[in-house]
Amino acid sequence: MGGSEYYEHVHGLVGGRVPRVNLKTEKPLQRAVLKAIRSGLVNSAHDVSKGGLAVTLAEMAIQGGRGFSVDLNKVPGKVSRTDYLLFSETRSRFILESRPKNTNRLIAALKRAGIRAAVIGKVQGNSLEFHTKNSQLINVPISTAKDAWTEAIPDAMGVAP
Repeated sequence: MGGSEYYEHVHGLVGGRVPRVNLKTEKPLQRAVLKAIRSGLVNSAHDVSKGGLAVTLAEMAIQGGRGFSVDLNKVPGKVSRTDYLLFSETRSRFILESRPKNTNRLIAALKRAGIRAAVIGKVQGNSLEFHTKNSQLINVPISTAKDAWTEAIPDAMGVAP
């Protein structure tokens, strides 16, 4: 979480241990993702970086005009806190969207390449939904997220829309 937007804006902390890129795993990951895209198995792709998983998925939903439902229990890797899972800016991660008919082939191709991959949710509806097995954590209409996203810079600059 070091150096993350979340730590700075929510906790007022600047600095800390910034996640490092592991070049031994980064190159095979980039190759596998590029191969999957070129093979037509991927509809859209976004690296998980600034803002973490939650921001990545929100940006994809806003740009695509479609909602999603994500089960946080299915996200690969272990973290001690939900906010870390949602907002960590750890490198070498991607969200890949595929058609349902291509999903199994995509996951299999990534696993053959030694990439940890899982189906974490579905593109559906008109809201951004994050849940666990027993509870819904976040449910925000796309329209609300889009308004916040498009008005961020004007709001920060004090400019009326």
